[in-house]
Amino acid sequence: MQIIHQGQLVFADSITGLEQRLNATSLLAAFHATPDLPILQQLPGVSAAETLPDGRIRIHYRDTDPSEALIEQAVAGHWRLYELAPERRSLEQIFIDLTCSEPAAAAPGEAA
Repeated sequence: MQIIHQGQLVFADSITGLEQRLNATSLLAAFHATPDLPILQQLPGVSAAETLPDGRIRIHYRDTDPSEALIEQAVAGHWRLYELAPERRSLEQIFIDLTCSEPAAAAPGEAA
C-alpha cells in the first residue's frame, strides 16, 4: 500500500504495516480522583501521560498494554476509575501524521 501526498510518496508498506499503525498505543482514562501524572508514568510499559482538555488522561505505552496495572493502581489509590478505553487511530489521523510531520519517504528500492 502506498500513500502519496502532493506528488511525494509518504508511506509505502503492507496492509499489515498499516494495521499496526492503526493499533492502539495509548489509552484514554477518566478518574473521579485524578492521580498525578508522574505516578501514571511509572507504571510498567507507560512512556508518557498527558491530561486532555476534557479532563481525561491519555496514557501512551510501548509494547505492553498497561491496563491491568493501571486498574490495580487505581483501586489501591482510590482514584475511582470510570473510563478506560484503547485509543485507536483512524486512517485520517495517520494520513495527517504522515503528511504534516514526516519528510517524504523513498519507495522501496529507491534512494532517499
